Amino acid sequence: MKQGVQAAQWLGPRPMVWLGFGITLAAAPLMFILPFWLGLWAVVLTGWRVVLAWHQRALPSEGVRRAALGVGIGVVLSTHGLSIDTDATVGMLTVLVGLKLLEMRTRRDFLIAMFIGFFLILSFCFYEGSLATTLYSLLPATCLLAGALQVSGGRWQPMHWRQAIFATCRMMVLALPLTVVLFVFFPRMPGYFAQASSSKVGTTGISDQVYPGSVRRVTESQDVAFRAMLEGENPPPVERYWRGLVLLDCRGMAWSRGRQERAAPQLVRASAPVLRQRITLEPHNQKWLFALDRPVAISTYDVMFATQTFEDGRAVTRSKQYEVASSMERVPRIDFEATLARARRVDYEPDARVRAYVAALKSAHGDDAQAIAGAIMQAFAGGFTYTLEPGEYASGDPLAEFFFERRKGFCEHFAATFATLMRLAGVPSRLVIGYQGGEVNRHGGYIQVRQNDAHAWVEVWIPQEGWVRIDPTSVVAPVRLQRGMRGFVELGGESRGASGDQLVTASAWKWWRELVLSLRDRWDNLDYQWVLLVMDYDRGMQRGMMREMGVSEGQELLWSTAAMAAVGAVFVAILAGLLLHRKRASDPVRKMAQQFCRVLKPAGGSRPDWEPLNCYVERVAGRLPEPVARAARSFAAEHAQIRYGPAGDASAETLRRRLRQVVRLLRADGKHDRNIVAG
Repeated sequence: MKQGVQAAQWLGPRPMVWLGFGITLAAAPLMFILPFWLGLWAVVLTGWRVVLAWHQRALPSEGVRRAALGVGIGVVLSTHGLSIDTDATVGMLTVLVGLKLLEMRTRRDFLIAMFIGFFLILSFCFYEGSLATTLYSLLPATCLLAGALQVSGGRWQPMHWRQAIFATCRMMVLALPLTVVLFVFFPRMPGYFAQASSSKVGTTGISDQVYPGSVRRVTESQDVAFRAMLEGENPPPVERYWRGLVLLDCRGMAWSRGRQERAAPQLVRASAPVLRQRITLEPHNQKWLFALDRPVAISTYDVMFATQTFEDGRAVTRSKQYEVASSMERVPRIDFEATLARARRVDYEPDARVRAYVAALKSAHGDDAQAIAGAIMQAFAGGFTYTLEPGEYASGDPLAEFFFERRKGFCEHFAATFATLMRLAGVPSRLVIGYQGGEVNRHGGYIQVRQNDAHAWVEVWIPQEGWVRIDPTSVVAPVRLQRGMRGFVELGGESRGASGDQLVTASAWKWWRELVLSLRDRWDNLDYQWVLLVMDYDRGMQRGMMREMGVSEGQELLWSTAAMAAVGAVFVAILAGLLLHRKRASDPVRKMAQQFCRVLKPAGGSRPDWEPLNCYVERVAGRLPEPVARAARSFAAEHAQIRYGPAGDASAETLRRRLRQVVRLLRADGKHDRNIVAG
């Protein structure tokens, strides 16, 4: 017998199939996060090991396994280098789980591989913690536990797949109460369990640089950027400007953030209206935070800039909750002349047509910032097209090509052009990047802002008023602000400044669309509550719950330990009682032998306890039809092989099929039909 055949027979093919399914399901999501070959590596090696077990083939030699290990480690190092981050760690785990399967020979190896599979499931949660991810993780976990149960059944009595699934589900249900108690009362440590340092955690469409087409790419994503729960009534869609970044360095159609001055949160009058928001920001792997325009105070931040923008101290790699207050009236302030001088600077050489247009503006309106802005907005309102497919602007001066020739663009084209023309005219201006709009979840009441709501607008310095928001999109495509990007796309993704009311009337909602949106909102609300109550359950929330229960400060650890001990004791007592009072499960092989004897009793009488089953069959075979006698002898032979013989193909399932054959043949004969007891 070749090396490994006996081990494969001992483990059996069925547990290996379950283990293979579990590891494959656990590694499959990683293909969309890590390099594709890592997930494929685990899937291919897992499939190879299952095939070897199914056909009882020898395991690969030690040399082959060492070569595979060297290749796997080499490729991980070539992909991630020597950095020790989440991506590299999960990649190495994925490589090792496949190699572990190729050397698995014993039950102990099987259990080790199963636990590695659980770590593989856990690693995916470092990148995604939504409710859908949690529910999906139950599939590979069920497969791994079902395989472990089949291995525990041994070689002679393998567990049926239905029994394995039922037992696994029962184990999960029984463990659920204790899991909830441990989750709620186990002392929370400071920091985050899944603080992943990974470039794949999450990305935002918002960048600190804008150039033609940069914001347009974001509209292809339907991912949620953040959710905002507001106190009081939600503002209308046209007023939902979510401030994120302010860009100060101008190079024509290209803008960048540049160096910005830090500042303290601004104060507003006590009587000034303030709208408070609780924002749950999805991981975007950047530091900036978002708030309804204009934010004046925030609960947690590290840096606030003079542009009324906030930053966290580290990249947001997990969902982050914070509260922010925004002023509903413009916050007057006085900027230093150096700040305004920077807001007039233009680091690009404009086209002759652009210089002539700016000169005409200056000649007609002088230094009147409002008049200059109105003239440019009037120019945008006539003949310009707001479109999702503006094409590439690759000429020497993209601004001149857009403004005088093609006259087709997205929000960044209009905002960057407007701000640059204002600066060329000597008016301080700056570009603001964030989101505009957002949809109110009809079941949760919060506003969900998606990546395709990314938007760019302009702020212009008006003496005696301060920085005033001006959005060129409002005159080119008002429906984009009234109905959001989704409504704009439904209308064809192109507008020449038609009336928003006309466009809204032209688009009729269907009942099935409403149903789909309702189901989507329900699921999003469930996912939102999951993040709030489970994923973001931290030390502060645990202490708050303890306060509501009347636990004084400093006694949280004592009460948590006591609660866990009490619930654990009750759980163990209930489980022990169930086990002690549970009836001993009968041997399935013995039970089928008894049913077999009852079936043959009308023909041969009762079988004494001292009589072997094969002797009983020979005694009654002469009174049975020949087909029934042959089937009965086969049943007795397979029963003896299971009980006393060497390993073979006989099992409880084959014995059950043989019993059914005997019953079927007797019923077909008809002589003993009335006395047959079916197995």
